Amino acid sequence: MKYSWIVILILLSLSSLFCKTEVSYLEEANAFFEKGYYRDAESILDQAIIETPNDLEAYLLMFKVKFALQNLLEAYENLNFYLTNNLGSDNDYYNDLMLVLEEGIILQGKGNRYFQLGKMPSYINSVNSDYSPIVSLDGERLFFTSARKSEQLKENVFVANRVNGKWGRPTMVKQLSSVGNESVNSFSKDGEFIYLFGNFAGDRNKQGDIYKAQKVSSAWTTPEKIEAISSKHAEMQPYVFDDKVMFFTSNRPGGLGGYDIWVSQFSGSWEKPINLGSVINTHGDEQTPFLDWDGETLYFSSNGYPTFGGLDIFKSTKVGLSWTDWSEPVNLGVEINTVRNDRHFYKVKNSNEVYLSSDRNNSTGFEDIYKAYSSSEYNSAAVVVSGTVKDIFGNPVSGEITWKCFYDEREFTVKVSSSNSGFYKVYIPQNSAVEYSTFMEGYFYAEDKLDIPAESREFTHNITLYPIEEKSYVINNIFFDYDKAILRTESFKKLDELVQLMTINDSLQASIVGYTDNKGTDSYNQKLSEERAQSVYDYLTSKGISDNLVSFRGEGEKNPRYENDTEENRQKNRRVEFDILKTFKKLSNSDEEELVVEEIEDTTSTNYNELDKMIDYDKDKINIIVIQESKETEYLISFFEPLEEVVINNKMRRLATQSNIKGDVAVKLRNKNGVVSVEDIKLPEDKDAPYFEKAVNNLFNQWKVERRDIGRYIITFEF
Repeated sequence: MKYSWIVILILLSLSSLFCKTEVSYLEEANAFFEKGYYRDAESILDQAIIETPNDLEAYLLMFKVKFALQNLLEAYENLNFYLTNNLGSDNDYYNDLMLVLEEGIILQGKGNRYFQLGKMPSYINSVNSDYSPIVSLDGERLFFTSARKSEQLKENVFVANRVNGKWGRPTMVKQLSSVGNESVNSFSKDGEFIYLFGNFAGDRNKQGDIYKAQKVSSAWTTPEKIEAISSKHAEMQPYVFDDKVMFFTSNRPGGLGGYDIWVSQFSGSWEKPINLGSVINTHGDEQTPFLDWDGETLYFSSNGYPTFGGLDIFKSTKVGLSWTDWSEPVNLGVEINTVRNDRHFYKVKNSNEVYLSSDRNNSTGFEDIYKAYSSSEYNSAAVVVSGTVKDIFGNPVSGEITWKCFYDEREFTVKVSSSNSGFYKVYIPQNSAVEYSTFMEGYFYAEDKLDIPAESREFTHNITLYPIEEKSYVINNIFFDYDKAILRTESFKKLDELVQLMTINDSLQASIVGYTDNKGTDSYNQKLSEERAQSVYDYLTSKGISDNLVSFRGEGEKNPRYENDTEENRQKNRRVEFDILKTFKKLSNSDEEELVVEEIEDTTSTNYNELDKMIDYDKDKINIIVIQESKETEYLISFFEPLEEVVINNKMRRLATQSNIKGDVAVKLRNKNGVVSVEDIKLPEDKDAPYFEKAVNNLFNQWKVERRDIGRYIITFEF
């Protein structure tokens, strides 16, 4: 388990490293590199190259460091220096990587990308490994394997449902989980069967087998082993395409390396598997096969080909009638592959969404799930739609935009993200009907349909977003039958937008307020307005919005927006309003404030009980673990409860439930000499825990830091 997330590590000081004479610069730099501290490895290598400019191994490691930092041009320069001056036998290996780097640099220079990384909700990934993501054929459920704490205490299958475009919190699929390890890998053509790896038979002599389970109503049947595929060795990662062919990974005899990819065809029953051959399989390991929806493009991971480190993802195209006829595999390149292990590549059907798992951001080797967007390839010509996303004040906004394209009598979903400058670019089929929607934190939902001229190859469309303000908004397109409080189905689309708004802006608090016209008695109108407001409230809470964040009330015929003198005006007064009570606002901080971080005592071996003794748990205190991963990256994790009861993620995650934090807040840093006090902070009245955590994060990032070492330390906030 990732216990390292929950302990306070000794701070690592570069100055102390340079004093060590018994360890070489190269060894120290490599140690930092292996831990994922790339900036520190870079600093040491800079010094090493100055002192020993002919040490080719330093240039080779610097290539890897620069690549990890996504500085492709300098990575290329260091690798080129190594190859130019090296007479070793590994030049062919690195020459192949040079070609991949060159392509990435050219694409980067043109502003083009094959893949663009997106963001996953923090709760999808846990403190342990999360991997093998697959999405149901309708695009609404994300299945994956996780080693997070559960009843089974092993790697089990979890599922998250998509709610208005965003993945909800995952739950364990008990029918597909056991006391062993399981992973789901593919679905049948109709989505009614799922293929997975596991050891449901409890065979102690085997790591596991390939199983199949059927969906019955909302549950799954007990998985059944596919005996025709089973051997005395390991079979895993089954990918079944069109119910006709299965690719899987195995270390059975007859392979070319450690783990190879095998294939079996179905003709009433599964046939004897055959090895995919030497074009795909190598002396190393090949695994996690995925056949694209075109039925011809195979994606897989390998460490037997030239890689940037560990397992890289490759693709190959079927070139003959046999499943052993493939083109030379191609590395997916610098946008997907990293210096660590990248695998479990999966493309969502009828979408440009891609999922994969990687341990790229984790020095302990545990995997996380990542999302990316591919530049779509269409049968027809593509049109490039580009523009900027800005708010009404002209400030750029970064976030996800969903595009729906209707062409060739089918719907295709394309997702892209706007950059920090607000710029976006998306490729969509020419001559298709196009509409987009976007939810971005702090802003209202935006959508539109584009009228792109026929045969256009480029089209510009700028998106303007309106910030959420603390005031009342009329919810348009909410319909009730006459004299009733039951929502009509045509109201659901607008209400789903509210659900998404409150999901993205999870600290937003609102009240649903119902109004009527002046027909009828006061008491009758009051009752009807309350019932209609409650109908909207019930819908929102049924979709997962916490009842702590939304309330409702009726105001009857009070506060009419128009005179009740015409039927048209009375209709406008019969309304439901969305009254935003609280929303997150950035907390400013004086430029004069400084936080001087001092080295704390080594608590690397501190267990839960010992760590608990160091921390004061009090209703008037918040403890924050500040994790400094590199010179550029830090994040905060807050907790109120003892650490045995808290799962701390590797990203900022709200774990607090306490509310009504207000007034002056004193900030103290816990170190080996006691505490370092910082000036008090003034918080607005009655802000709750989610607001406080975001405010603290914003405040911490604005502090001038005289020297902040890599490591972890506790800050206690007393209010």
